[in-house]
Amino acid sequence: MVSVQTGTRKDNSKEIIIFQVSLRGYSKNMNMDSWFEKAHNLLIENFSESITKEAKKKWELE
Repeated sequence: MVSVQTGTRKDNSKEIIIFQVSLRGYSKNMNMDSWFEKAHNLLIENFSESITKEAKKKWELE
């Protein structure tokens, strides 16, 4: 599940984008550590594909 919202920071009142992703599932073929590693990698990949090149440069992700 992916959810994108806007918000305001409490400390400086700047507008922000809130990007929430939830992954759920179970596989008998992997242990919990492997599942969390795979989920983590999928979250990063999903986020990276969801933002522009300009955002990646600004946040120093490239």
